[in-house]
Amino acid sequence: MKLNPLLFTVLAAAWLIGCSRAENTGNTDGIRRVERDRAKLSELASERNAVVDWTLSLPERGNGKLFSMDLTKVLVRTNGQSVGVIAQLTDLSEGGGVFIAHFDMLPFLPANGQSYFHLPLRFFLTCTDQQTESLRNSRPESGAFGMRFAVIAKIESVSRPTDAAIHVEDESTLDAKGVCVDFLRLESWTKK
Repeated sequence: MKLNPLLFTVLAAAWLIGCSRAENTGNTDGIRRVERDRAKLSELASERNAVVDWTLSLPERGNGKLFSMDLTKVLVRTNGQSVGVIAQLTDLSEGGGVFIAHFDMLPFLPANGQSYFHLPLRFFLTCTDQQTESLRNSRPESGAFGMRFAVIAKIESVSRPTDAAIHVEDESTLDAKGVCVDFLRLESWTKK
């Protein structure tokens, strides 16, 4: 199942509003979950020697506009290092014996700021047979972001979708392609 970019934006906005309401009413459940997710990603990244604070290196261009080359500089590491991200599994595909996991990066609260950050970034990651089987056996849970993962990946390229046959509703969407190094299923946001 492919997640429509417009639907993803609506779901992301609902998630952000929910977290904002929790913060404004003194209910810190949403913020604690964000912190737990970030801690799990950091732990997995530490085990795999991956970078999780790569977003801090992105340039400020105004209106949230980023170029493919901006993301290439921070995601395609010259030292071969992997990067970490919290993302939603949207699809698994297979072609010529190669399995690809499709992830959409979820909005997050940066470690250095108090405002929420959304980067419309999709990951297409080649997976091993074992990784594919594990993802295939994952079951969606209720809630907007039921199939959430901490993902470690070695990114090989970043580009804007160019296939004329595919109508991209959000022209700011960027695609990162690479290899899945590791992942960890995160608990559902519907659980307390």
